[in-house]
Amino acid sequence: MPLISRKQKTAVGLDIGSYSIKLVEMRHTNGSYEITNVGIKKLLPGAIVDGEPMDRDAVVSAIREVFEETGVINRNVVSAICGRSVIVKKIRLDEMDEDLAREVITVEAEQYVPFEREELSVDFEILRRGLPENTMEVLLVAAKKDRVISHVELLRDADLVPAVIDVDAFAVQNAFELNYEYEEDKVYALIDIGLSATNIGIVSNGLPLFNRDIQFGGQTFIEGMQRKLGITSEEARAALEGIPGAKPDEVLRAIETVGEELCTAIERSFSYLRSSGDAERVDRIYLSGGGSLISGLRSLIAEKLGIEVELANPLRNIEFREEILGADPVSIGPSLMVAIGLATRQGS
Repeated sequence: MPLISRKQKTAVGLDIGSYSIKLVEMRHTNGSYEITNVGIKKLLPGAIVDGEPMDRDAVVSAIREVFEETGVINRNVVSAICGRSVIVKKIRLDEMDEDLAREVITVEAEQYVPFEREELSVDFEILRRGLPENTMEVLLVAAKKDRVISHVELLRDADLVPAVIDVDAFAVQNAFELNYEYEEDKVYALIDIGLSATNIGIVSNGLPLFNRDIQFGGQTFIEGMQRKLGITSEEARAALEGIPGAKPDEVLRAIETVGEELCTAIERSFSYLRSSGDAERVDRIYLSGGGSLISGLRSLIAEKLGIEVELANPLRNIEFREEILGADPVSIGPSLMVAIGLATRQGS
């Protein structure tokens, strides 16, 4: 089952996150993309944890409901997995053709990831050839088979046909490349902040340099606000969504306290990038995911890291009618980054 994204004609992208189910139906005609349907369905807290359904029936019901509410008929979907059961890693191999590389990686994958070979579903992409000592650079994607199977079964339980199972990080990069041009030799950090985790992907000239999931997301902000402000989980969620409740100044101070921890985690990833020799700096950060909309977070990251930070807009080069989105494009766009990236794949 293919894991690495290719931009092709599109169908339906389904992003199953810890906070909500997001559906994007997209039409690809004559080199242009048009969103024909968008649906978002919130999940009950704890329904999905670290990408794994804890309340499978509730998740299946939510998926069915988002299809019913949007009226999307096409049941061929492109979806994605993420979390600790998925590893994306660059490796060096001796120069060889793609068929031989597949044999070598299939046999030796457990050398590069902390799973047994029998547990793995593996895919790869050759990034660069002709490197020193007659080697090539390969992007290895390894997912635990039971995680892939579980996700496929979840989709089938919701009466869907899983056309492609991708990886969240590649969907984010696909959405970015659809809407932005790479400046030569510039290094970009694509940081997608979800409820339970944050993915940090660093790319340059279209090539991924580094990818890492950290267990830090919107839930971390909720719990931090609970401790600092003495409020309930529901009140903290409401405060992050901008619903009046706690005093705005107190909310911003609590966000800043927790946000500094996120900045530290991001900086560690940048330090690893520098130490690996892949890049000396990051030129710009693009934030996406629901957590990217947390008040004051973008300016905090820019200040602490000394790097320009933008909210990613995955709708820049896509046609759509605003009534389809059901919200202001600026406010909803970052949350749809993964779903849009998935919908750029051939789903039917």
